[in-house]
Amino acid sequence: MSSNLIYHYCDPIAFINIIQNKKLWLSKINYMNDYLEIDWFLNLINKEVDKVKDEENSGLLNSFKERVYNANIGPYICCFSNAKDKLSQWRAYASDGKGVAIGIDRGSLNINNTSTVSSLDNNIDLRLLDVCYDKTKQNMEAKSIVELICNEKNAEGELVRPGSAYHHNKSIEALIIASMHKNPAFIEEEEVRIVYTPHFSINQDNYTATNNSLDPIKFRMTGNKLTSYFEFPIKSNSIKEVVLGPKCEINSSELKTLLNIETLNHVEINQSKASYR
Repeated sequence: MSSNLIYHYCDPIAFINIIQNKKLWLSKINYMNDYLEIDWFLNLINKEVDKVKDEENSGLLNSFKERVYNANIGPYICCFSNAKDKLSQWRAYASDGKGVAIGIDRGSLNINNTSTVSSLDNNIDLRLLDVCYDKTKQNMEAKSIVELICNEKNAEGELVRPGSAYHHNKSIEALIIASMHKNPAFIEEEEVRIVYTPHFSINQDNYTATNNSLDPIKFRMTGNKLTSYFEFPIKSNSIKEVVLGPKCEINSSELKTLLNIETLNHVEINQSKASYR
C-alpha cells in the first residue's frame, strides 16, 4: 500500500456510516475522549506568560488568556494515525480491537498542510496537521505566540489594546496550535489531524458562521451530552484500505459485498497482525 495513507481508527458502527455516507465527523476537541490534550500546550503558553508578565503587559496577556480559555468556536478535529496496525490505537479508538482502521489517501483530501505558527493563515479554516511531540519545538511555539501578543503594534505604532480583533485572531491561532501538540509520551501514536476552525461573525456574543468550507454545524447526543460537529465529505477513491481489528467480528465476505455496493471494490481488505484477544 502507499506510504501516503493515514488511518482512521473507529468502532464498527462508525465504520459503516463512513463507508455508506462518505463523510467523516469533525468533533469539537473539548468534548472528545482525550480533550485534556489541548491543555498540554496551553499550559506551556501559561509558563511563557509568567516569564514575561509585568505591569505594562499584564492587561494584554490577561485578555489574551481569557479569550483562549473561554473560546466557544472550535477547533473541530478528526484524528488519524500514520500507523495502520498499532495496538494502542486499536485499544483506545476502535472498540478495544473490535473495530476497523480505514486507510485514506492523504493527498486526496485536498486540505492545506501546515505545521507552525508562522505558517498559519487566518483565511484558511481547514488544515491537515501532523501532531508535534517535540517538547523543544512546543516551547518555541508557545514563546513565539506570547512575544507576538506583547509586541504587536497598530498603524499608529501603539501596542494593540486588550480585547482587540487581533487578540481574538491570536486566541484562535493558539487553539489551532494547541490541537497539533501532544505530550511526548504519546509519540507512538504518530497522529495526524484534520483541524477545522469555522469563521464566525461576532455581534454581542452571538456567533454566526460565515463563508466556511464545510456545511452548517450539526448536533448529536453523546451519552447525555449535546455535542456539535461538522461533516467532511470524502471521495470514494480516497478510501484505499480497510484493516480489521484483532478482535473484529466483521465477516470478510459480507464486507466485500458492502464495498462493492458502495463502489469501493478497489479497497484492499487486511487483517490486523496484532496478537490481542
